[in-house]
Amino acid sequence: MNRRIRRFSVGLLAVLLAAGLAVIWMLSPEAERTARFAHNDCKRVDLTDPRTGQPIVGVEDLVLAPDGNTLILSAHDRVDPDMPDGGLYAVSLMSLLDDANAPVFRLDAVRNVALSETVRFRPHGIAMDPESGALAVINRNKPSSARIEVGPVGPTGWRPDWVIEVPRLCRANDLEFRPDGLFTTIDRADCGPSFRDLAPWSSTGSIARVTPDAVIFDSESLQFPNGLALGTVAETRAHAVRWPGGERLKLPGGPDNLTVDADGALIAAIHPSLIKLFLMREGWFENSPSRIVRITPSSRQIEILFDDPTGRMFSSATVGVLAKGHLIAGSSTDKGILICKGQR
Repeated sequence: MNRRIRRFSVGLLAVLLAAGLAVIWMLSPEAERTARFAHNDCKRVDLTDPRTGQPIVGVEDLVLAPDGNTLILSAHDRVDPDMPDGGLYAVSLMSLLDDANAPVFRLDAVRNVALSETVRFRPHGIAMDPESGALAVINRNKPSSARIEVGPVGPTGWRPDWVIEVPRLCRANDLEFRPDGLFTTIDRADCGPSFRDLAPWSSTGSIARVTPDAVIFDSESLQFPNGLALGTVAETRAHAVRWPGGERLKLPGGPDNLTVDADGALIAAIHPSLIKLFLMREGWFENSPSRIVRITPSSRQIEILFDDPTGRMFSSATVGVLAKGHLIAGSSTDKGILICKGQR
């Protein structure tokens, strides 16, 4: 064999072997990390839609109402083509802790009446104003499009009283009420598939202030901004949260939604492996790892609350809420919610 061909063959084999070993390393599960809540403290609780009688799948986001007991869930089963719409639900935290069959209330049943229109309802990120009680919902009502619907929650449910839908909101992801208005993350610039958005280091995301009449951009060049809380943004592809001043705190994975506990700490649901998350969503794997952490803003301390490196107990958690010492988590792909009981 010609010496050059032999060298090329050996080099190609070495590259392929190294690539194969790298793939094996990336797809191998991590060791489970020490966490506040062990797996035997936790269980996945199935929830049922009271209107359809079907299981609730794909709880993308959670908020705890100002009463400290009512959990509001946004859910949409993105995998099942027979479930074109999602739902907005309310359930009592105390009922969930005491009864696996806690009653669920459908909040969006009066939505179309309030809006005088019929539009697909596929809720994504949600936020509640602690002062007015208004609930804001990102509705990804059709491919490459989204709108934000805002209104109060009352005895009969959630009735939006204003809506904004502009092209730049197509990738709206999460929401936060602040004293100076309602803000949203827009995770990337392009509504559809784009080569520039495929790069892991892509920085085309932004944050915008939303009013009934306009979307005003506040900051740009972010790496897939996802969750938003206390003016802090979760940059999924940077594996970090970015504080209001611009400083980044690295996290053990790509953060998704953010919530705030009673002590003012951030609770972040984290995807330990974005590659595994992508492969699961493409149908290559059944599960993807979950991790939830608590971040103390003053000290920048990171505490792991829950860790599931295989995703078999609860796959690809997208949000966590820490309330009354208990952890509640949702997932955009798994059924129901995760409940981890603490000390009462």
